[in-house]
Amino acid sequence: MICWAQIWGHMELLKDRSGDVDGGFASCHYYADQMAKYTGASRDQIRVVPLAQSRWSRWNRTRSGLRTVYNRLSSTHLARKGIALLVKAFYQLTQKLGKDKIRLKVAGFLGTGDQAYFDQICQQLRNWNIFDAFEYWGEISREQKIRLLNQIPVLSVPTGYRESKDLFVLESLANRPPVVLPDHGSFLELVQATAGGILVRALSADATAKGMLKLIQKPDLCQQLGKNGKQTVHQELGISQTAKNMLAVLHNYASR
Repeated sequence: MICWAQIWGHMELLKDRSGDVDGGFASCHYYADQMAKYTGASRDQIRVVPLAQSRWSRWNRTRSGLRTVYNRLSSTHLARKGIALLVKAFYQLTQKLGKDKIRLKVAGFLGTGDQAYFDQICQQLRNWNIFDAFEYWGEISREQKIRLLNQIPVLSVPTGYRESKDLFVLESLANRPPVVLPDHGSFLELVQATAGGILVRALSADATAKGMLKLIQKPDLCQQLGKNGKQTVHQELGISQTAKNMLAVLHNYASR
């Protein structure tokens, strides 16, 4: 058996040896389809077992008068995580709501190779006179992440690529903030399965801004989507349920 999502850095080896295994796991249908196409393996060999979230929040949600959008950085592909697009969308929101009514919070490890790009993003915020509405939290611990997710009303990571692993979405939904995400990759499946957010046109700052504005201006909808997502993640995407799903696949292969 192979867990297809864990060997991204060994694609050629995977392609060469895919015929040596009985089957494998993928974390979503999108990734399973891509791996079958790339390796030439039968799609039936790749079983989908969604990622799980095993640790839940113990913090009480806090609220303030500010509307907040949160974005998570990647350690190696800052630009691909869509921060430039999100900043453009955020600028549109400040023009509609006022920069004193909304904040953009960004967290995650920032490698030295991404520093120049990040500095450009910060300069653009200064040029638009909205830098004081921006917060960079840096690399944060699990406890800090939970606290942050319990403070914000919306999470958006408008990736420029088709994401195959959506753990950060589960982390957000487990703590209730609904998500605004591009309509591609694994996001399609997860948002539809959880009813925990809004899908918007990929690579569009306008669409991203409209999606976030919709949740900001409709607090009842925002609350309901957050409730939907949290309930689904806790009940259906916990570590115990995922373990049962994986065991069922393994038993199926073992009984052949």
